[in-house]
Amino acid sequence: MGHIHLPDGVLPPGLVVVSFVACGIVLAMANRRLHAVPGAAFRIASMCSIMVLSMSVPILLLPVHANMAAFAGMVLGGWQALVAVFTANLILAFIQHGGITVVGLNTLVLGMEAALASALFRRVSRVAAVKSRPALGAAVATLASLLASTALMIVTLAVSSPRGSAMSAVTEPFLRHSAGSGGGALSVPAFGAPPVAAALLRLALPVLAAGLAIETTITALLVGFLSKTRPSLINRR
Repeated sequence: MGHIHLPDGVLPPGLVVVSFVACGIVLAMANRRLHAVPGAAFRIASMCSIMVLSMSVPILLLPVHANMAAFAGMVLGGWQALVAVFTANLILAFIQHGGITVVGLNTLVLGMEAALASALFRRVSRVAAVKSRPALGAAVATLASLLASTALMIVTLAVSSPRGSAMSAVTEPFLRHSAGSGGGALSVPAFGAPPVAAALLRLALPVLAAGLAIETTITALLVGFLSKTRPSLINRR
């Protein structure tokens, strides 16, 4: 849900540079921890394939998709999930699913989501009421991490783009969806103008809520299934 669909040239150059520098630092930290971990490359590649597929398919024809970063964090752990997130975003950028200049920011946002989901899942799994119900723990961790990454995305774009060009580009799919649902033709003015604000209240928030609920449900079902069939695949350490 926190994946940013922006073409090149929309984000401010300063944000692009800072995000890539920060992304390089955290990837270097991940490499130091994972280069000697047996089987890490195979697990990362497998999860990357799942993420590329999920981020390429809309949820029930809505203008949102499941990014599966929270699921990656619960299966791989935060550091391996970060590498999977970067690789998936880079592949998607090469097929024009977002710009190359957004890869750094997307990696940081979704990497934070994966790390938070991993940490929360480990913590809630220690609670007696949740220990025997991993799907419930996964649902709690997924919803919290999705809300956090979505909030981080919105705040970052709002602060970095005071004239609203980035936020307008993000809200454009929701406006198109509204027009296609019988709402008539809608233009995409600067973020904060009445038509965009009204569209966000009327359509974007309900759609985002539906997307959050669906991805949370999907992740909880997957973790519950793996906990019964292949519990070794779930990272609770």
